[in-house]
Amino acid sequence: MAGFRVLPIVVALSLLVGTAAFALTAVEEIPPEALAAAREGLPRFLQALPEQELEHYGFGDHGELSRATLGEPFQLYTLDPYEVIGYAQGSIGSLVERPTNRWLFPVVCDGRPRTILKVAEIGGVWQAIEIGGSSPAPQMRDLALQWPAAQGYRLRYIQVYPGGTQFVKVAQEGFSGLVPLESTARALGLLGPDETYDYPLLPPDEIATALAPLVRAGLAE
Repeated sequence: MAGFRVLPIVVALSLLVGTAAFALTAVEEIPPEALAAAREGLPRFLQALPEQELEHYGFGDHGELSRATLGEPFQLYTLDPYEVIGYAQGSIGSLVERPTNRWLFPVVCDGRPRTILKVAEIGGVWQAIEIGGSSPAPQMRDLALQWPAAQGYRLRYIQVYPGGTQFVKVAQEGFSGLVPLESTARALGLLGPDETYDYPLLPPDEIATALAPLVRAGLAE
């Protein structure tokens, strides 16, 4: 964990006030066509899951599949890898998350997120394209309780490629920071194998410094 300042939340917010690293934009709304595509695609994808692989998708049996519903979706954002490197080097003064044409729908059964249904706009048509992968929904829910929308906070889910690291941007007018999801925090050396994760809020410069070597290596492949 050397080289990183894992800041207490109150301290981190005070240090980030006025930062220009992330600019706030209008709150996004899910396109109705994306929602319709998710509703149409969920039963089709669930029915196609092989019996022997249900556990891999977070389900115990077909009874659970019949009770599965769509949870609250969130848009996928990303960071430009070259901007990550430039920001870490100090050659650019801002790092802005970019919206993608993908929305992620938690697939929920008995109140618990099991997996993710991915929806994308392809050739002008919204469609469900994939089911699977661990759901970041539980961590998004925990963070939404810690930084509630009622107090003006906005959360955005970010994946950075190459590497597929995952973050949640926590923003309010005047400041913002990034919370690495637990798997990313461990991959970047911010958290030891036996340490309990407490969702540290980190300044953008520290995230860029941590990401730059990983991104460089991926771009060189």
